[in-house]
Amino acid sequence: MGHCFDGGANEFRKVLCKYAVERGFQFKYVKNDSVRITAVCKFAGQTWCMWSVHARMLPSTGVLCIKRFDSVHSCGAAMRTYRNPRTSFDLVSTVVADRVHDQPLTRPTDVVFDLRNEYGLEISYRVAWLGVEKARSEVYGDHAMSFDQLRWYSVSGRFKGNLLAATAKDDNQGLFPVAFAAVDSENAANWEWFLWNLKQVVNGGQTLMFISDRHIGLLQCLPNVFPSTHHAYCLVHLQMNLRDRMKYVNTSQKFGLMRKLLECAYAPTVNCFNEKIEVLKKCSPTVIEGFIKDLDPKHWSNAYFK
Repeated sequence: MGHCFDGGANEFRKVLCKYAVERGFQFKYVKNDSVRITAVCKFAGQTWCMWSVHARMLPSTGVLCIKRFDSVHSCGAAMRTYRNPRTSFDLVSTVVADRVHDQPLTRPTDVVFDLRNEYGLEISYRVAWLGVEKARSEVYGDHAMSFDQLRWYSVSGRFKGNLLAATAKDDNQGLFPVAFAAVDSENAANWEWFLWNLKQVVNGGQTLMFISDRHIGLLQCLPNVFPSTHHAYCLVHLQMNLRDRMKYVNTSQKFGLMRKLLECAYAPTVNCFNEKIEVLKKCSPTVIEGFIKDLDPKHWSNAYFK
Protein backbone atom coordinates (compact mmCIF):
# COMPACT_ATOMS: atom_id res chain seq x y z
CA MET A 1 0.00 0.00 0.00
CA GLY A 2 1.29 3.45 -0.90
CA HIS A 3 3.18 2.20 -3.96
CA CYS A 4 2.85 4.63 -6.90
CA PHE A 5 2.99 4.10 -10.66
CA ASP A 6 4.41 6.84 -12.86
CA GLY A 7 2.89 5.14 -15.90
CA GLY A 8 -0.59 5.69 -14.50
CA ALA A 9 -3.50 3.30 -14.94
CA ASN A 10 -1.94 1.34 -17.81
CA GLU A 11 1.18 0.48 -15.83
CA PHE A 12 -0.88 -0.47 -12.78
CA ARG A 13 -3.09 -2.84 -14.83
CA LYS A 14 -0.03 -4.58 -16.30
CA VAL A 15 1.57 -5.02 -12.87
CA LEU A 16 -1.70 -6.28 -11.41
CA CYS A 17 -2.09 -8.86 -14.19
CA LYS A 18 1.49 -10.07 -13.74
CA TYR A 19 0.94 -10.31 -9.97
CA ALA A 20 -2.26 -12.34 -10.41
CA VAL A 21 -0.60 -14.70 -12.89
CA GLU A 22 2.42 -15.23 -10.65
CA ARG A 23 0.28 -15.82 -7.52
CA GLY A 24 -2.20 -17.99 -9.41
CA PHE A 25 -5.54 -16.26 -8.80
CA GLN A 26 -8.17 -14.44 -10.84
CA PHE A 27 -9.75 -11.04 -10.28
CA LYS A 28 -12.32 -8.72 -11.78
CA TYR A 29 -12.58 -4.95 -12.02
CA VAL A 30 -15.29 -3.13 -10.06
CA LYS A 31 -14.08 0.26 -11.22
CA ASN A 32 -11.65 0.76 -14.06
CA ASP A 33 -10.82 4.15 -15.55
CA SER A 34 -7.81 6.45 -15.85
CA VAL A 35 -8.35 7.98 -12.38
CA ARG A 36 -9.56 5.13 -10.16
CA ILE A 37 -9.15 1.37 -10.34
CA THR A 38 -10.73 -1.13 -7.94
CA ALA A 39 -10.30 -4.90 -8.34
CA VAL A 40 -11.69 -7.75 -6.22
CA CYS A 41 -11.32 -11.53 -6.23
CA LYS A 42 -13.28 -13.13 -9.03
CA PHE A 43 -15.07 -15.36 -6.52
CA ALA A 44 -15.86 -12.62 -3.99
CA GLY A 45 -19.60 -12.92 -4.63
CA GLN A 46 -19.72 -16.67 -3.95
CA THR A 47 -17.18 -17.02 -1.18
CA TRP A 48 -17.10 -13.56 0.43
CA CYS A 49 -13.37 -13.44 -0.29
CA MET A 50 -11.93 -10.18 1.05
CA TRP A 51 -9.03 -9.84 -1.39
CA SER A 52 -9.19 -6.43 -3.06
CA VAL A 53 -7.02 -3.54 -4.22
CA HIS A 54 -7.90 0.09 -4.82
CA ALA A 55 -5.73 2.71 -6.50
CA ARG A 56 -6.43 6.29 -7.47
CA MET A 57 -4.61 9.19 -9.04
CA LEU A 58 -3.19 11.87 -6.76
CA PRO A 59 -4.23 15.30 -8.07
CA SER A 60 -1.06 16.91 -6.74
CA THR A 61 1.36 14.63 -8.63
CA GLY A 62 -0.73 13.04 -11.37
CA VAL A 63 0.52 9.52 -10.51
CA LEU A 64 -1.58 6.51 -9.58
CA CYS A 65 -1.04 5.14 -6.05
CA ILE A 66 -2.40 2.14 -4.17
CA LYS A 67 -4.62 3.42 -1.35
CA ARG A 68 -6.03 0.11 -0.08
CA PHE A 69 -4.82 -3.47 -0.42
CA ASP A 70 -6.26 -6.57 1.29
CA SER A 71 -3.78 -9.22 0.19
CA VAL A 72 -5.25 -12.36 1.82
CA HIS A 73 -7.52 -14.71 -0.11
CA SER A 74 -10.13 -16.44 2.03
CA CYS A 75 -11.56 -18.37 -0.90
CA GLY A 76 -8.61 -20.66 -1.50
CA ALA A 77 -8.25 -19.26 -5.01
CA ALA A 78 -4.58 -18.38 -4.56
CA MET A 79 -3.54 -21.74 -5.92
CA ARG A 80 -1.35 -21.99 -8.97
CA THR A 81 -3.22 -23.19 -12.05
CA TYR A 82 -1.99 -24.20 -15.48
CA ARG A 83 -4.09 -21.61 -17.28
CA ASN A 84 -4.97 -18.04 -16.44
CA PRO A 85 -7.22 -15.84 -18.61
CA ARG A 86 -5.03 -12.84 -17.77
CA THR A 87 -2.09 -14.44 -19.62
CA SER A 88 -2.58 -12.50 -22.84
CA PHE A 89 0.07 -11.70 -25.43
CA ASP A 90 0.23 -8.16 -23.96
CA LEU A 91 1.27 -9.64 -20.63
CA VAL A 92 3.74 -11.99 -22.31
CA SER A 93 5.21 -8.97 -24.10
CA THR A 94 5.90 -7.14 -20.83
CA VAL A 95 7.38 -10.29 -19.27
CA VAL A 96 9.83 -10.98 -22.11
CA ALA A 97 10.67 -7.37 -23.05
CA ASP A 98 14.04 -7.36 -21.25
CA ARG A 99 14.91 -10.77 -22.64
CA VAL A 100 14.11 -9.70 -26.21
CA HIS A 101 16.27 -6.63 -25.71
CA ASP A 102 19.27 -8.77 -24.72
CA GLN A 103 18.45 -11.67 -27.07
CA PRO A 104 16.77 -10.37 -30.26
CA LEU A 105 16.41 -13.91 -31.64
CA THR A 106 14.25 -15.12 -28.73
CA ARG A 107 11.92 -17.84 -30.03
CA PRO A 108 8.26 -18.28 -29.04
CA THR A 109 8.97 -21.92 -28.16
CA ASP A 110 11.54 -20.75 -25.59
CA VAL A 111 8.94 -18.43 -24.04
CA VAL A 112 6.38 -21.25 -23.81
CA PHE A 113 8.96 -23.48 -22.10
CA ASP A 114 10.15 -20.77 -19.65
CA LEU A 115 6.64 -19.74 -18.57
CA ARG A 116 5.83 -23.37 -17.93
CA ASN A 117 8.96 -23.83 -15.79
CA GLU A 118 8.94 -20.48 -13.96
CA TYR A 119 5.21 -19.88 -13.49
CA GLY A 120 3.67 -23.31 -14.11
CA LEU A 121 1.57 -21.75 -16.88
CA GLU A 122 0.54 -23.24 -20.19
CA ILE A 123 0.23 -20.75 -23.04
CA SER A 124 -0.29 -21.42 -26.72
CA TYR A 125 2.43 -20.92 -29.31
CA ARG A 126 0.33 -18.16 -30.92
CA VAL A 127 0.10 -16.15 -27.67
CA ALA A 128 3.87 -16.53 -27.19
CA TRP A 129 4.55 -15.51 -30.81
CA LEU A 130 2.32 -12.43 -30.57
CA GLY A 131 3.97 -11.47 -27.28
CA VAL A 132 7.49 -11.79 -28.68
CA GLU A 133 6.57 -9.85 -31.83
CA LYS A 134 5.04 -7.03 -29.77
CA ALA A 135 8.11 -6.92 -27.51
CA ARG A 136 10.40 -6.76 -30.57
CA SER A 137 8.30 -3.95 -32.02
CA GLU A 138 8.47 -1.94 -28.80
CA VAL A 139 12.21 -2.53 -28.31
CA TYR A 140 13.48 -2.23 -31.89
CA GLY A 141 10.64 -0.46 -33.67
CA ASP A 142 7.91 -1.71 -35.95
CA HIS A 143 9.19 -3.24 -39.21
CA ALA A 144 6.27 -2.01 -41.30
CA MET A 145 6.61 1.52 -39.93
CA SER A 146 10.37 1.50 -40.55
CA PHE A 147 9.79 0.40 -44.14
CA ASP A 148 7.21 3.17 -44.63
CA GLN A 149 9.73 5.71 -43.34
CA LEU A 150 12.35 4.43 -45.79
CA ARG A 151 9.82 4.65 -48.62
CA TRP A 152 8.96 8.18 -47.51
CA TYR A 153 12.64 9.11 -47.59
CA SER A 154 13.04 7.81 -51.16
CA VAL A 155 10.44 10.32 -52.56
CA SER A 156 11.37 13.33 -50.43
CA GLY A 157 12.91 16.45 -51.88
CA ARG A 158 14.50 17.18 -55.24
CA PHE A 159 17.50 14.91 -54.65
CA LYS A 160 16.23 11.37 -54.19
CA GLY A 161 19.50 9.89 -52.88
CA ASN A 162 21.08 6.46 -53.22
CA LEU A 163 21.76 3.56 -50.88
CA LEU A 164 25.35 2.26 -50.99
CA ALA A 165 25.81 -1.18 -49.43
CA ALA A 166 28.42 -3.89 -48.95
CA THR A 167 27.16 -7.44 -48.44
CA ALA A 168 29.24 -10.50 -47.56
CA LYS A 169 28.86 -14.28 -47.37
CA ASP A 170 29.29 -16.28 -44.18
CA ASP A 171 30.49 -19.87 -43.82
CA ASN A 172 26.91 -21.15 -44.20
CA GLN A 173 26.61 -19.43 -47.60
CA GLY A 174 24.26 -16.88 -46.06
CA LEU A 175 24.28 -13.20 -47.03
CA PHE A 176 24.56 -10.46 -44.42
CA PRO A 177 25.04 -6.67 -44.68
CA VAL A 178 28.44 -5.37 -43.57
CA ALA A 179 27.86 -1.65 -44.13
CA PHE A 180 25.39 0.71 -45.78
CA ALA A 181 25.03 4.46 -46.24
CA ALA A 182 22.45 6.85 -47.72
CA VAL A 183 24.13 9.41 -50.01
CA ASP A 184 22.96 12.18 -52.30
CA SER A 185 24.19 10.45 -55.46
CA GLU A 186 26.18 7.44 -56.67
CA ASN A 187 29.44 9.07 -57.73
CA ALA A 188 33.16 8.44 -57.32
CA ALA A 189 33.52 10.73 -54.30
CA ASN A 190 30.75 8.99 -52.35
CA TRP A 191 32.01 5.54 -53.28
CA GLU A 192 35.53 6.45 -52.16
CA TRP A 193 34.22 7.79 -48.83
CA PHE A 194 32.14 4.63 -48.37
CA LEU A 195 35.05 2.31 -49.20
CA TRP A 196 37.44 4.08 -46.82
CA ASN A 197 34.92 3.63 -44.00
CA LEU A 198 34.39 0.02 -45.05
CA LYS A 199 38.14 -0.56 -44.82
CA GLN A 200 38.06 0.35 -41.13
CA VAL A 201 35.94 -2.73 -40.33
CA VAL A 202 37.14 -5.21 -42.98
CA ASN A 203 40.34 -7.14 -42.31
CA GLY A 204 42.78 -5.96 -44.96
CA GLY A 205 45.11 -8.89 -44.23
CA GLN A 206 42.76 -11.34 -45.96
CA THR A 207 42.45 -11.83 -49.70
CA LEU A 208 39.17 -10.17 -50.62
CA MET A 209 37.00 -10.45 -53.69
CA PHE A 210 34.68 -7.60 -54.66
CA ILE A 211 31.82 -8.32 -57.05
CA SER A 212 30.07 -5.22 -58.37
CA ASP A 213 27.86 -3.89 -61.15
CA ARG A 214 30.83 -2.09 -62.80
CA HIS A 215 29.77 1.39 -61.71
CA ILE A 216 32.34 3.89 -62.90
CA GLY A 217 32.84 5.23 -59.37
CA LEU A 218 33.73 1.76 -58.08
CA LEU A 219 36.05 1.08 -61.01
CA GLN A 220 37.98 4.23 -60.14
CA CYS A 221 38.06 3.92 -56.34
CA LEU A 222 38.49 0.23 -55.56
CA PRO A 223 42.14 0.03 -56.74
CA ASN A 224 43.00 3.08 -54.62
CA VAL A 225 41.32 1.95 -51.39
CA PHE A 226 41.79 -1.84 -51.72
CA PRO A 227 44.83 -2.22 -53.99
CA SER A 228 45.47 -5.91 -53.22
CA THR A 229 41.91 -7.18 -53.70
CA HIS A 230 40.30 -8.81 -56.73
CA HIS A 231 37.43 -7.10 -58.51
CA ALA A 232 34.93 -9.18 -60.49
CA TYR A 233 31.69 -8.32 -62.24
CA CYS A 234 28.27 -9.54 -61.21
CA LEU A 235 26.98 -12.09 -63.72
CA VAL A 236 23.39 -10.88 -63.41
CA HIS A 237 24.42 -7.33 -64.32
CA LEU A 238 26.51 -8.62 -67.24
CA GLN A 239 23.49 -10.50 -68.55
CA MET A 240 21.30 -7.43 -68.20
CA ASN A 241 23.90 -5.28 -70.00
CA LEU A 242 24.04 -7.81 -72.83
CA ARG A 243 20.25 -7.85 -73.01
CA ASP A 244 20.14 -4.05 -73.25
CA ARG A 245 22.50 -4.18 -76.26
CA MET A 246 20.03 -6.43 -78.10
CA LYS A 247 17.02 -4.14 -78.38
CA TYR A 248 16.43 -5.09 -82.02
CA VAL A 249 17.19 -8.80 -81.66
CA ASN A 250 14.27 -11.23 -81.54
CA THR A 251 13.38 -12.72 -78.18
CA SER A 252 14.52 -16.31 -78.82
CA GLN A 253 17.96 -15.19 -80.04
CA LYS A 254 18.27 -12.75 -77.15
CA PHE A 255 17.69 -15.41 -74.51
CA GLY A 256 19.91 -17.81 -76.42
CA LEU A 257 22.85 -15.39 -76.21
CA MET A 258 22.24 -14.75 -72.52
CA ARG A 259 22.24 -18.51 -71.93
CA LYS A 260 25.54 -18.88 -73.78
CA LEU A 261 27.02 -16.11 -71.63
CA LEU A 262 25.95 -18.16 -68.62
CA GLU A 263 27.77 -21.17 -70.04
CA CYS A 264 30.94 -19.06 -70.36
CA ALA A 265 30.69 -17.99 -66.75
CA TYR A 266 30.40 -21.55 -65.47
CA ALA A 267 33.10 -23.05 -67.70
CA PRO A 268 35.27 -25.29 -65.46
CA THR A 269 38.62 -24.51 -67.14
CA VAL A 270 40.25 -21.58 -68.93
CA ASN A 271 40.42 -23.53 -72.21
CA CYS A 272 36.75 -24.41 -71.95
CA PHE A 273 35.97 -20.77 -71.19
CA ASN A 274 37.83 -19.56 -74.29
CA GLU A 275 35.99 -22.11 -76.44
CA LYS A 276 32.62 -20.95 -75.10
CA ILE A 277 33.53 -17.30 -75.74
CA GLU A 278 34.38 -18.07 -79.38
CA VAL A 279 31.00 -19.78 -79.77
CA LEU A 280 29.30 -16.76 -78.23
CA LYS A 281 31.11 -14.37 -80.62
CA LYS A 282 29.97 -16.31 -83.68
CA CYS A 283 26.31 -16.05 -82.68
CA SER A 284 26.14 -12.26 -83.03
CA PRO A 285 29.60 -10.81 -83.75
CA THR A 286 28.64 -7.13 -83.73
CA VAL A 287 26.80 -7.22 -80.40
CA ILE A 288 29.25 -9.54 -78.63
CA GLU A 289 32.45 -7.80 -79.79
CA GLY A 290 31.20 -4.45 -78.54
CA PHE A 291 30.06 -6.04 -75.29
CA ILE A 292 33.42 -7.73 -74.60
CA LYS A 293 35.45 -4.62 -75.44
CA ASP A 294 33.72 -2.80 -72.59
CA LEU A 295 35.14 -5.31 -70.13
CA ASP A 296 38.64 -5.53 -68.69
CA PRO A 297 40.04 -8.87 -69.99
CA LYS A 298 41.47 -9.79 -66.59
CA HIS A 299 37.92 -10.12 -65.25
CA TRP A 300 36.99 -12.74 -67.83
CA SER A 301 37.96 -15.78 -65.79
CA ASN A 302 35.71 -18.55 -64.58
CA ALA A 303 37.22 -18.05 -61.08
CA TYR A 304 35.44 -14.73 -60.79
CA PHE A 305 31.94 -15.80 -61.74
CA LYS A 306 30.52 -16.96 -58.41
